[in-house]
Amino acid sequence: MVALLTTLMKTTTPFHKEVRRLRIVMRMRKLFEGAVSEKEGRNRVQQFMRRRLHALYPDLSREERAVIEELGQKIMDKAGGAEEEEDNKKRVYRV
Repeated sequence: MVALLTTLMKTTTPFHKEVRRLRIVMRMRKLFEGAVSEKEGRNRVQQFMRRRLHALYPDLSREERAVIEELGQKIMDKAGGAEEEEDNKKRVYRV
């Protein structure tokens, strides 16, 4: 709850647009995490962005849509990045 309020207070965009963006991101995360495989999760998020996003939110501006698509891409890339982070923690760097 604190993170939500902090995020909302830092932005210069109107409150309702931030709430809408957060709801869309939460929906994309649920779609991705609810899938059986990573590939299926990516397909679900991509279909949501291509088909459902415009139908659910027809008043999105191009800038808002670009930000949401970027966040969707981060959600899809995040699954592969978790394994890389685990590997990087195990590495020993010598100087």
